[in-house]
Parts: sequence; C-alpha cells; structure tokens
Amino acid sequence: MRKRIVLAGLLLALAACSPSTPTDPRAVAGAWPPKDFKDFTARPPRSVGAELDDPWNMAIDAERWSYLIGIAIVAAGGTPPMESEGANPTAYLDRTATGLHDAATRLIALHALTCGSPPIAKAEDCTAFSSPLWANAIAPASKDELQARLQWLESNAYRFTLPACAVAIKRTGGDRYCAVE
Repeated sequence: MRKRIVLAGLLLALAACSPSTPTDPRAVAGAWPPKDFKDFTARPPRSVGAELDDPWNMAIDAERWSYLIGIAIVAAGGTPPMESEGANPTAYLDRTATGLHDAATRLIALHALTCGSPPIAKAEDCTAFSSPLWANAIAPASKDELQARLQWLESNAYRFTLPACAVAIKRTGGDRYCAVE
C-alpha cells in the first residue's frame, strides 16, 4: 500500500511539473514580420562613405588620433600636451574640432621628438612636414572642413607615430604598446 501511495505521489508530481502542451518559442518572440519590417528593409545599408561622413564617427576618429599620438609621444620619451576640455559630449562636430586641434598640437610635438637628435623618423618625412594653420586654435569649422582636416591628420600622423611606436616596442618587447582599441 505504501509503495502505491509513493508511486501515485511521484506520478502526480511529474504530471504537475510537465506542461500539458509544448510552447512555441516563436509565439513568445511576437509576430513575424514586425510592423516596421517594410520600413527597415526599404532603407539601404550605409556605405563606407556614409560612415566616414557620420559626425559621431568623425569625433571618435579625431579623439582616437589624439590619444594615439599621445601614446607615441610617451614612446618617444616625451610628455604629451594636455587635451582640451569642455566639448559637449553630444555635440559631435565640436568634439571633432577639439579632437583635431589636440591631435594636431600633439603631432607637432611628436614631429619635434621624432625628428630631433637622434632622429627616428625618416628624413624626408621630417622635411616634408609642415604644421597646419588650423592647429593653432580651436575654431568652428564646417563639416567638410573638419573632414579635410581629419584626412590630413590621417595621411600625416602615421609617419611619426609608427617610428616612435616601433622604438617603444623594441625597447619594451610589448607588441601592443601603441594599441588604441
């Protein structure tokens, strides 16, 4: 009798724990397609050009260059100039202008370090470099002008960051010495 009661209790417990009908995971997720599916599929994917044109990406690129050039200055044995403060975090074009100013100021300092005595940058890069006029002050600029400044920075900064980082990597043995990401 006791075995029957235990067995009946077990069967009751198993019946209470198992669902009577299996649930469909799609039912929990909602209706498919969603209401805005046609709007979503009607928008084309962004191109690389559109990504580069995005003010948020421009601000991040400018700030990233400022940071990387600062690391390269330390790698070359110097102290980077302080970064500017006060840019509104959501005013992306202002952040871009501030980041570009800081990066250009730091690049001028890095140029002096890598082209000094003893030089670690290529002699032709040292003589070909001329600091941009816009590096002297943070001035409001159009989006097109900020993009031109960012392109100038990208085409000139690596000439001095790479040799400085190479020296630091050789000295420290850390192959990620100048990693920004």
